[in-house]
Amino acid sequence: MDMCRPGRHPIRGSQDRLPNGGCRECDREAGARYRAKRQAAIEYVRALEAHGIITNPDTLGIEYKPGEVNSAPAEALADSLVDRFGEQIN
Repeated sequence: MDMCRPGRHPIRGSQDRLPNGGCRECDREAGARYRAKRQAAIEYVRALEAHGIITNPDTLGIEYKPGEVNSAPAEALADSLVDRFGEQIN
């Protein structure tokens, strides 16, 4: 039986491959890891906001401004965090 490139999943037929030739199961696992990291980053951004810390999604610079909220949604900030620091987010 054929295995995917990393050798973690059996490839039984075309249903196990993506159009680009990648392993469908590896893609699912990578997506799940990304979603978990993004959710952790959203929680982090919301915790910062709760303490009055405003974050710029482009530079990820922070400012202390009690009573203000980020003009960018937490999800946009979380995406910036995951894009920049994804490997370090557990």
